[in-house]
Amino acid sequence: MGTAMAIFSTVAPSIGVGAIFFFVIRAVMRADRREREYLRELDRLEEEKANSESRDSHPES
Repeated sequence: MGTAMAIFSTVAPSIGVGAIFFFVIRAVMRADRREREYLRELDRLEEEKANSESRDSHPES
């Protein structure tokens, strides 16, 4: 039992740091994905607005 506890106490900090690293990187990746989706939507809306303005300023005869 003492050997198992010694092994666990040696490995636990590395596992803890690895878990923290995993969750931080996952949060960063998710935030980046949401930001890209948001910017893509903004670009689409701006393009629609520009297209509608150009159609309004150049009516077809």
